[in-house]
Amino acid sequence: IESTDNTFETTLEESFIHLNYLGTEESPNGDVEDKTTRTVNVYKITEPWDSPDDIDWDFIEDNREDTPIATVVIEESRLGGTKVTIDISDTVRSWVEEDVPNNGVVLIDANEDEESLLPLYANENPSVPDEYPPVLQVCEKEVHVSTSTSSSSTTTPSSTSSTSSTSSSSTTTPSSTSSTSSSSTTTPSSTSSTSSSSTTTPSSTSSTSSTSSSSTTTPSSTSSTSSSSTTTPSSTSSTSSSSTTTPTSTTSTSSPSSRAPPPQCSKPEGGSRVEITPSSVTEIIVFTEGEDPNTSPTELEVGNPPSKGVTVTVLKFNLTEITELQENNDIWVTQSNIFLTVKGTEGDTWKEQVTKLRPLVTNPENVDTTPGELTSTDNFEESTGEFPENKKVPGDDKKIYTDFTTTIHKWINPYSKDKNEDNNGVGLVNEYTDGSPDSEDGTLIIYYTVDENTDEEHVPKIDICYKEVEIKECTKPSEPTDVKDVTAVVLTKDEDGNTAVHDNETLSHGKDLDGVVYRSVIKFDTSTIESTDNTFETTLEESFIHLNYLGTEESPNGDVEDKTTRTVNVYKITEPWDSPDDIDWDFIEDNREDTPIATVVIEESRLGGTKVTIDISDTVRSWVEEDEPNNGVVLIDDNEDEESLLPLYADDDTAVPDEYPPVLQVCEKKVPISTPVPVTTEIPRESTSYTTVTTPGSAAKGKCDRLTNGEPEQVVVYIVDPDNTTVITDVPQGENYTDHYPNSVRCISDQPIQQYMCYDAQGLCKKQQKRDEYGRVSKQNKGYSNLEFRSCSYIL
Repeated sequence: IESTDNTFETTLEESFIHLNYLGTEESPNGDVEDKTTRTVNVYKITEPWDSPDDIDWDFIEDNREDTPIATVVIEESRLGGTKVTIDISDTVRSWVEEDVPNNGVVLIDANEDEESLLPLYANENPSVPDEYPPVLQVCEKEVHVSTSTSSSSTTTPSSTSSTSSTSSSSTTTPSSTSSTSSSSTTTPSSTSSTSSSSTTTPSSTSSTSSTSSSSTTTPSSTSSTSSSSTTTPSSTSSTSSSSTTTPTSTTSTSSPSSRAPPPQCSKPEGGSRVEITPSSVTEIIVFTEGEDPNTSPTELEVGNPPSKGVTVTVLKFNLTEITELQENNDIWVTQSNIFLTVKGTEGDTWKEQVTKLRPLVTNPENVDTTPGELTSTDNFEESTGEFPENKKVPGDDKKIYTDFTTTIHKWINPYSKDKNEDNNGVGLVNEYTDGSPDSEDGTLIIYYTVDENTDEEHVPKIDICYKEVEIKECTKPSEPTDVKDVTAVVLTKDEDGNTAVHDNETLSHGKDLDGVVYRSVIKFDTSTIESTDNTFETTLEESFIHLNYLGTEESPNGDVEDKTTRTVNVYKITEPWDSPDDIDWDFIEDNREDTPIATVVIEESRLGGTKVTIDISDTVRSWVEEDEPNNGVVLIDDNEDEESLLPLYADDDTAVPDEYPPVLQVCEKKVPISTPVPVTTEIPRESTSYTTVTTPGSAAKGKCDRLTNGEPEQVVVYIVDPDNTTVITDVPQGENYTDHYPNSVRCISDQPIQQYMCYDAQGLCKKQQKRDEYGRVSKQNKGYSNLEFRSCSYIL
């Protein structure tokens, strides 16, 4: 099925293994309770072999994939003589179209610890009439090979490359009887025909199956030596030569002429799936060497035909719907796909090639189309994905897709919106698989574009599955200060009690599959947040450790079941240390607090590349405001006895792009320090003078220009208690403060004090907000809805 001719290109639709199920083996004691429903998994073999002499149990165990390519349930009640169908369409396509070596498959029971009567299937050389060897049925679609750009094609009827002869048969299944007479027991029948009938295999317009009427005896079990038997469902109770229509396969199949739809990404638990529709493709540009960009293309062109230079297409998808969600949440894109449809080809020189995804480095208007420079790294980043290799000229209307997750993570970074790169679009760039330079002549592959004349099923699109995750960050009026001066150390202890200290290694916690326990020590230099100046006093609000979660380590056997949800506790270290040479496993064990200061759960399903946030606000305040020694913290797994794949975090010296070392983010609220200006007031009915304190004004942060379009706000300020600690401004203008506060002392000013609002060039206030003289967010914007506001300083 790998061969083709010059007229037709063969496209593989579906592929099935058909096995002739014979029933179960005989029970040694005639007990039908020994039968059970069995589940069989089908695995690809990864190493080559030519004959049975080349393989044994250990060879297969060591050289098979860990994930099955198909699973089939053989029900206890299944009728002997029936066809078991196993769908291995993707695997056959990989063997034929992608040159993945075909080393066969192995059928392994899903529960090899459970004893039962074994299910039996005919082998490759059956000697019993009406038993059929295993057959691989491949559904092929032949498409006329055309080198024109026309999208028309001539499709021949679908056909199968191989079929097995099938027949109707009456089959004796395993039975258990205790009869000693020469009688037969007929099981219930659903038909009444007494003539021979035929069974049609999955249909094919170019071949049919031969039929015959026969009877086949499968292994039976009896408890006597007489001629007792149990007959499978028969056509009638007639004793003449009867036949039964062979039961069809339990696997339903679609018409071979219709290709299964491309897969969709699977939305995570609690997440969403969106499809970026054709209207969301905001920009499509075709670049050709030595030519001006085509910003209104009618087709997507990729390749290098003799009549042109190297040609690439850039697609830019509108991701606003998702990026806007990053304003208040982290967005974890768990999976994404991109879909294209081939419209045709141009050129007579075919070379095997692959279309790669390469994000655009610069704005499209800055792309250099000089011959030899178009596909350079000055224009496009390295590949973030690729479509299946084109080993032969792709047929018209062929749908292709590939993973788009790595690409979209550049624009929607799972760690933080602050790490998002500019979305300049992604280039479709062809490369020859034999390593030839792209300047060599080849074939132009043409894909459908987005326009009113293109069917929606043909237009380029992407789907995105994502989850919104609440982020912990500083809130106004606090401002974040990131402490990046960090020392991180990994401590390990194996099953024999041997310990080790690892500097500059990926951080982790828990016990791995080899029985080694990991702990991570982290220490930030908080001296930078201990200082203050003469203008502001710093108050610490919240403090978070941010770790870059990378996912779990790789399983040595590829078993994802080795992953598990892990809980990590964070403990303060009580004794000082300066460098990794000063600590070891015992030092930390003897010099840490017994009660954790924080606990975080790392879910098994957590996406790699995301941010793990640990709240240690009280601890940082104790280090900074209470002068408690900062000796760092240690991360210890809550269950160090449970083995699993370890969670991994970027270390303090990571040099890997898109990995971020540990950061301590401290939310600081700056309060202006004001030198009081004494105000002497006389208290009625008393001769004692009291000194009052001026109300601190709002500090001016940067240049602040007065607004000219609008009246300034006015405020009247009073001090209303003898201790001079309460300032109020809510006395209606024009009224006496003593009417509202009879026990008050005296006002600072009973005349309006002008207070100007100004725009905030430094972005210190949130958008479309303004604050009063005490920093509170005002509920109205006074008409200046397009500006950011804060108070200028004012003096009483």
